[in-house]
Amino acid sequence: VQPELEHTTTAIPEENVVASEKNDGTIDTENSNRNAPDYVELSYQLQDRLFNEGYQIINTKSAETANLEWAEMGFDLPPVAANTIVYNVKAGDFSYSRVYLEGYNQPMSNFILRTSDIEGLTAKQIAQKYSLSKIPNRIVLVDLPRNISLEVSITGPQEAWGTLGGDIQYAIKDEDLHAAWFKNVQKLD
Repeated sequence: VQPELEHTTTAIPEENVVASEKNDGTIDTENSNRNAPDYVELSYQLQDRLFNEGYQIINTKSAETANLEWAEMGFDLPPVAANTIVYNVKAGDFSYSRVYLEGYNQPMSNFILRTSDIEGLTAKQIAQKYSLSKIPNRIVLVDLPRNISLEVSITGPQEAWGTLGGDIQYAIKDEDLHAAWFKNVQKLD
């Protein structure tokens, strides 16, 4: 049984996002007055969203467990916000995408996002929202089988990249990646 939680959307007004693009493609938030979000509250709101949108929740785990697993997979920075809940779900019939910087990273990756969550955003806004190390210039539509398991969590801050995180990230963690899922590459405007 899923507990019912009040669903609210935590959006950061454009005027509060004062990050600027550096020449090397990274985000500069040195002079940002943006406050870190309440990651724990956002993880409770995530549970509500998953339930309301009809995701099949398989199980949950702590952010600490998930980050340890990511470290064991070779990721040097913890992608999940500390002290939050991580959900494993079936992908369902949603549209997913992957954004990346051509020449820096690849179209095929464990980390993906819901296509509808980035509609109308600039590349810089996407980088800040998802705690990306570089501003992406490509997007690939990800064609996943509906029964594949995804890890869904709240992005943690990445101080080294100047990002605060606080948004929902999706990851293909317990399945082997297949190039056929990552074929439709397009420029990200």
